[in-house]
Amino acid sequence: MHDFRPRADWPDSSGSGDDDLVHLNPKIARFAGGASLLAGAIGLLDGVQVLASVTIHSTWAVAPYALAALGATLLALAHGVFRARELHALAALIVSSLLTVAAGVWAVFAMSHGFFAIYAFWAPACGALSVALTAVSLPACERAARARKRLSGQGLNLGR
Repeated sequence: MHDFRPRADWPDSSGSGDDDLVHLNPKIARFAGGASLLAGAIGLLDGVQVLASVTIHSTWAVAPYALAALGATLLALAHGVFRARELHALAALIVSSLLTVAAGVWAVFAMSHGFFAIYAFWAPACGALSVALTAVSLPACERAARARKRLSGQGLNLGR
């Protein structure tokens, strides 16, 4: 069984520089960045697969382009989430939410019309995972931004 008591050698929250260094690279942000990368890639591939497989003659023809655009945008934002950038995480949360809804609606529409595709199955689930992990990582990204700002005031430049 794991002992959940804090260890004596762990940094405390006294505002020391060591505490700031601990908050710079939170693991949850890395998990969220990976989930965003996966969801973006699956969303992009879902859109490309539909464009390469079928021709749609209705207003639903915009769906594969929307999926591809949302997937590509989430791919671009994933790097910033991985680096615990607060604005990137917030933008990724919004984009992954849109991707999850769009991919879910598209999956229901496509499967109800006889188009079964592997990416259409996985895109909503990967999007939901990205939404969950990115939402959980927002406080850690905020702490990292504050720590970056404090360390920048001490002369340590850690990038934007």
